[in-house]
Amino acid sequence: MKGHGHVSFKWQDNMFIVETNGAFNEEGVKVAVQAYQKRVLSNSYQNWCSLELWDDEALGSPEALAMIKQLWRWSLENGCKTIAVVVKNSLQMNVMEKNKPEQVNIFRHQVDALAWLRK
Repeated sequence: MKGHGHVSFKWQDNMFIVETNGAFNEEGVKVAVQAYQKRVLSNSYQNWCSLELWDDEALGSPEALAMIKQLWRWSLENGCKTIAVVVKNSLQMNVMEKNKPEQVNIFRHQVDALAWLRK
C-alpha cells in the first residue's frame, strides 16, 4: 500500500521543527518516522526540543497515532526535553491528549507552543 501524508523537517538552533500535511496511514507514518529519526540522529545537539505543526487534515488510524506517540517516547530517550504539538482542530486535540508523555503538550496556537518550549 502507498504511504499517505507528508512531513518536512528543519532545525532552528536546537529546535527540531516538524510540519505535517495531509492524513497519514500506517505506511506514511513509517516513512515519516524513519526520516525523522535519521534527521535527529544526524544532529549535533545533546539537548533539543521539538515543535510539531500539524495541518487541518493531519491525523490517522489508531495504529498510526500509536506510532506517533511511540516516536515521541523515542525522541525523549534521544535527547529531546520537550515536544510541543500545534493542532488545528478539537478532534486532533482530544485524540492526541490521551496517553501522552508529560513532556509533550498539545496547543492550538503556535505562539503558546513556542512560549512553553522556551520556559
